Amino acid sequence: MTHLFQNFAFSTAAVTAAVVVFDMAPAAANFVNLSGTIDSGDLTGATYEGSFSFDTINPGGTSNINDLSVTFNFNSFNSIFTEEDAISQPFVEFDLDGNLLGLDFAVDDANLGEIQFDFSFVPGFFSAEDAALFYDVENGKGGAGDVALATTDVPEPGMMLGSAIALGFGALFKRNTAKKRDQNLM
Repeated sequence: MTHLFQNFAFSTAAVTAAVVVFDMAPAAANFVNLSGTIDSGDLTGATYEGSFSFDTINPGGTSNINDLSVTFNFNSFNSIFTEEDAISQPFVEFDLDGNLLGLDFAVDDANLGEIQFDFSFVPGFFSAEDAALFYDVENGKGGAGDVALATTDVPEPGMMLGSAIALGFGALFKRNTAKKRDQNLM
């Protein structure tokens, strides 16, 4: 009976430790991949893809971004743009529930081969599905394109620690149970 109580207490402690660590905090960073195709204007058919991250979700507000990089591809030309190219600090925008609406990022005098253009990524008004890219070509016709956003949460180190603790307790409990069973068989 004493062993049963010890095993129960041991299991309870393991589950409690894991739950407390799992519930410590939300993800530390959110990584976002973006992609799209221009469907109007002089750059019709140009594609773009990139990524960025942000640390804080601010329902109804904005958050600064980190590690922004966007690559445009058109007629075998490609150009990469980062937050250093932006006319102002790029940020992400959220709805009142904390859902990502999109990226606010603008660059003036961008070059894609011989083409000089200005572009802006604009967050959606109601959802990220409304996010878009708008551009204006110097001495040409501007246009727009769609923007697809895919987010990935990165777990807190505490969550990883909680998983390790739970697995460790489980392995130790299984080993102790097997050892006692083997002793009882002898």
